[in-house]
Amino acid sequence: MALLFKKKESIACMLDDRSIRFFHIANERDQFIVKKYLSERIPDELFDAKNNLITNSMLTQRLSTIRTNHGFKKIHMVIPDRYVTVFHTIVPLPAVATKDLQKYIEQHLGNLLAEHPEFSAADMVSDYNVISTDEAGIHVHVAVARPERFKHIINALMAAGFEIDHIDIASFSMHRIAKNMNHASLYGTISIGTHSTSTSIVKSGKIIASSVSDIGSEHLIHSIQTTLAISRAEAEKIIRHYGILHAHPDKEVLANLFQVMQPLTQTIIQLLAKCSPQTYRHPFYHTPPQEWYVYGVGASIAGVAQYLGIKTHTHVHPIDIVPTEFIDESVLLQVPVEVLPLYLPVLSTAMNYLLE
Repeated sequence: MALLFKKKESIACMLDDRSIRFFHIANERDQFIVKKYLSERIPDELFDAKNNLITNSMLTQRLSTIRTNHGFKKIHMVIPDRYVTVFHTIVPLPAVATKDLQKYIEQHLGNLLAEHPEFSAADMVSDYNVISTDEAGIHVHVAVARPERFKHIINALMAAGFEIDHIDIASFSMHRIAKNMNHASLYGTISIGTHSTSTSIVKSGKIIASSVSDIGSEHLIHSIQTTLAISRAEAEKIIRHYGILHAHPDKEVLANLFQVMQPLTQTIIQLLAKCSPQTYRHPFYHTPPQEWYVYGVGASIAGVAQYLGIKTHTHVHPIDIVPTEFIDESVLLQVPVEVLPLYLPVLSTAMNYLLE
């Protein structure tokens, strides 16, 4: 007679930039088993000139093949921060006392979205945080998910036969890890992809500012490739060996790499400027983070974190050591440290819904 035991599985997926990543974990006999983690590159021809994904039959077939090859079905989806808009608003105090203040605030926010033409009927309040109350009213920080901007991802996955369960926002997923790094409530995240980088400032688990720059690891590789007139494969070997450190033997190559990085440093500086009275009057926003965490495909390039920290006068750390307050050590030991930065958002989301 076969022994019966509880088995629960969780699969998280993130489609961002030029890759789709999955993390599949199971809880068997109260042990966490990493079943599979994989990253599939999406062909360049499936992106338009603005780096937007083109959803067509070719993409559907590719996603369907991934699903059938790996036995995936129900997944939790992680979406990049760029599909979220944040703002500060003041909800007027009710004329009379209300027993359900939460409902009152949510009704006001719903009406607020309906009255502003920049929001569509599909946009929804994904998160809000009451940050203070004074004579002016209830100060609320609001995050609005913009489904019209990411529904093409959902449609593509569903067309390929996936069933989408929960939807996480990348920074919220990362917060479960980063909040334990130094027990910090305020920090920045830098997700370096192949063709773009998403940058966010998070306070108490809430995005207070975010931006995207069209710079990724491929631009660094391409810079070396064109400067030295070599193949892409040779250029990638060089960037993996030397990174963007001053130890690089060719100073022209190094100078060009620094030039490629400039838009990213400017993006971080602009985000820091948003944490000022010139942008928001409320003091909730006025403390710029000193700690930044970098992850993604570009996080493994030597010197990137140090360079960004020096140029922005902040502390930038690759997340290569994850605390075990949230993620069990046995899980981390099953993922090689060199690829861990690639899977942190989907790893965090898969673990979160497995533990629910």
